[in-house]
Amino acid sequence: MAGSDAHFENEIGNAGVETDSDNIKEAILSGDVTVFGKRSNIINPVTTKLLKIWRGPKI
Repeated sequence: MAGSDAHFENEIGNAGVETDSDNIKEAILSGDVTVFGKRSNIINPVTTKLLKIWRGPKI
């Protein structure tokens, strides 16, 4: 299985599993799937870091 740890709207859907099967469980168990994913734009981790700095330390 694959998933995404999306922190921003533009990151949603950047990773997943594709299959032509109607039964996703059987497709995963039989390996009849293609896993895809792409890296986030460099702006996203930079924005995350800036937000953490701006918010300050957690108490």
